[in-house]
This record gives sequence, structure tokens and C-alpha cells, in this order.
Amino acid sequence: MGQWILFDAALRIQQIGPAPYQGKSATSTLDMVANRTVLPALLKARERGEGEAAREVTKFGEQLVVQIVPILGPWTKAPIAWLGRYGEERASPPVVGAFEWLVPPAAAERRARMYLSPAMHLLYGTEPAPEQTDPDDPALSWWHGAQYFDEHVGYAYRMVLRRAFELALRAPHNTPHYERFHKGNRRTGKVETLHQVLWREATAATAFGVSPDVQLLRGTTTGVDERPGENDLVEGLQDLAGAHTSVAPPHAMIDTSTGAMWSRSNRFDLLGLYLPIDRLLREMCHPDDFERLMAMLVRTAAQHNTPELLLVRAEPSPLIRARFATGGRSQRDGSYRELTLQAIAVRTTSYPSNVLVYFYPPEVVPLLGLGDG
Repeated sequence: MGQWILFDAALRIQQIGPAPYQGKSATSTLDMVANRTVLPALLKARERGEGEAAREVTKFGEQLVVQIVPILGPWTKAPIAWLGRYGEERASPPVVGAFEWLVPPAAAERRARMYLSPAMHLLYGTEPAPEQTDPDDPALSWWHGAQYFDEHVGYAYRMVLRRAFELALRAPHNTPHYERFHKGNRRTGKVETLHQVLWREATAATAFGVSPDVQLLRGTTTGVDERPGENDLVEGLQDLAGAHTSVAPPHAMIDTSTGAMWSRSNRFDLLGLYLPIDRLLREMCHPDDFERLMAMLVRTAAQHNTPELLLVRAEPSPLIRARFATGGRSQRDGSYRELTLQAIAVRTTSYPSNVLVYFYPPEVVPLLGLGDG
């Protein structure tokens, strides 16, 4: 009694209190009282399109308060999940973040956007940037897809979440994917454990007015109790991240299907390069060098042939020189810097589009025994 229950749109249980559940059946998981009170109230609210509600009921000789709270998608404004509980009196609902990610085709000029609910900003300890807030709806804000991974997910967890999003994009509609990760809250300074559930919406084009060639990912994020010994995959990626950040050359993870940089090492900023908010290489690289650079990255990604493994590094690519705009975050200074690059294929799913790229100042290449670049 008294614990909040988080249901997804298909009424599968995703969380009870602070404990995560992975799509358990409501009827077989909930106690008898919840089955007789919370579920009927939730079904009625969903059918009628009702908002937050609290009703007093009498069950098994007890006077109870049943509460139902819809969690709305920030872009569609349609329920993405539901909270329900019963107890002797009303209680404040927990923080449940909702996100919706519009993903256009890789070749489209439109760029992927992840729309966030205010609760997502609360969980992340962030503030929406003015240029990423809808002037007609101040509560509607977004991140560009690559920016989300690069700026707001811890380095060791980017690969895990990136893999979850890739799997969701290629899985059957409404197939939930679950990930747990640690996130430093910028407001509190604390590292918190978050649980994320996401799926690809089946009715995006018809129900929400999305173009048929655009995919819609929806999901929720909540705080959970950490359970020791879980997520060995993350521990392995943390070791990998530690190895990468201890070496001299700055490096970044690039998705060759979109040409976007979705993860970079701490040392990358030392290069002094222009970093556009959408992380597109096309905007960073000199126009005369971009096509040649992308062709090399695509060739490198295509050599990967081990789909059953999460992370396997192949032979490094030949060295290539390219010029990059200098400046800083979201601002150019009008100059370019020439760098020597080397790429290594990295597979996060069966879709071979990711490469790990090292950026070397040309003058250090001979010293490292890499050739003349």
C-alpha cells in the first residue's frame, strides 16, 4: 500500500516505488487491492482521456484514495506512461521524465531532435537553452540527438545508451528497451542511478502527424535504487573509457550514417575546434576535405563483420589529413586547423556505422611512429 506504480502506455509495469520492473504483467504482479482499484481507475482514465485524478473508494472494508497521473509526451502531448497508487491518503507523485525523439532519415536535411519534459531537466539537473526552447510553448525544449549523448550522458555510458537507441530504432514497434546508467545531477552535484525505458512508436505517422519517413522514439526516465552486481556491461565500458581517456590523442565516436559526433574525450576540447550544437562533421570540416574524410570513415565502418559482439575494434584506417574550423562551442572564429586522423571501426549493434576517430596534430605523428600522415 502507498507505493507509486509506473505503467507504460501498454499498461506493463515499469517500476513500483524505487524498484525497476521490466514490463511485468500488471494483473500477475500487483496485489489484489491494486488489481481491484488502481487498474480499473487507470483503464477508465485512459479510455476517457482524463488527466490527473484522485478518487475515494471502499474496498475490503477500507476507505482508500486511488490516484492516477498521466505522464505526457513532451512533443505529442499524449500519454506516454501512467502513475497509479492506492493508500489511506493522497501523496505527491514521484519525478518521471518523458522524452520523444524524432529521427529523420540519415540523408535528410532535418536533424534528429529529442524533446524533453520539465521532469527530465529536473532529473538531469539541466536548464533548457533559450535557442532550444519553442517560443510558442516555453515548456517544450529539445536537444539534438548527438548533443544528448555527448553532453548529458556520462562517458562510460554513452555506448550503452547509444546501443539502446539503435536497437529500438531497428526493433519491432512498441518493443521496450531498458537501460540503467549513472548520471551526475548538475544542480545537486550527486551521482544518481537512472532507469530508462524506450520504444519505437507504431502509430507515429498517423496518430501524431509525423511524416512517414520520420521515426518516433518515446520513453521515460526515473530514479531507482542501485542494485549491486548488475550491469556488468557498463563496468566493462568504464574500463574501456578509462583506457581511452588516459592516452594522449583526443578522440571521438562518429556515426557514419549521419555524420554526427556523439561522444568525445575530455582532451578533445584542447584542440580548440568549433563544436556545433548538432555535432555534424559537415559543419566542422573544411568543405574541400569533408567528402574525402567521410568516404574514409564509411569504408572503415564497413570493414566490421562481427555483429554478435557489442564492441570489437578492427584494424585502424590509413592516416588522413583534414582541416577543421576553430573556435569553440557553437561559435567559429574564421580559421581552420589541419589535423591528422585515424579511424577504427566500432560496432555497437548489428548496424556497422560507428567509428572511433583519433585526432593528431600533424607535428606529433612522426614522433608517435604513425608515419607521415
